[in-house]
Amino acid sequence: MKILFLDDIPQRWHTFMAGMPEEHLNGCEYAETYDAAVALVKKNGPDYYTHYFLDHDLNDEDYAVVTEAGDQFGEVIKGSKNGTLFAKFLVSQDVKCDTIVCHSLNPAGRANMQSILSRSADVVHNCPFAWQTPEKFI
Repeated sequence: MKILFLDDIPQRWHTFMAGMPEEHLNGCEYAETYDAAVALVKKNGPDYYTHYFLDHDLNDEDYAVVTEAGDQFGEVIKGSKNGTLFAKFLVSQDVKCDTIVCHSLNPAGRANMQSILSRSADVVHNCPFAWQTPEKFI
């Protein structure tokens, strides 16, 4: 099993690894940025990873916009190097894998990634906070 975990918040990676069964620890790789994740997929090949755990908002500009009423909504920033762009990259590489988990806290970003990736994996989960319970998805 090979897992690529994409998230700009290192603490989530540490939580993910703490919850990962020991027998799978060596198969996990971390990318903090879109560019780092693309480089790993290009280096290892499109069919190397069996599982992807994906965040959407990978920089400060991507975070959900807060309205005057204080409600958050997930506005996907076009042209940003975010999870939606990475999902499109995976599709362009014809990636096929077992499972993709969209774990972003941005609901619109998760939904966009899930929609784009539905043909790239046997299962695509829309599950915020999934980094806290990785064993549920392997």
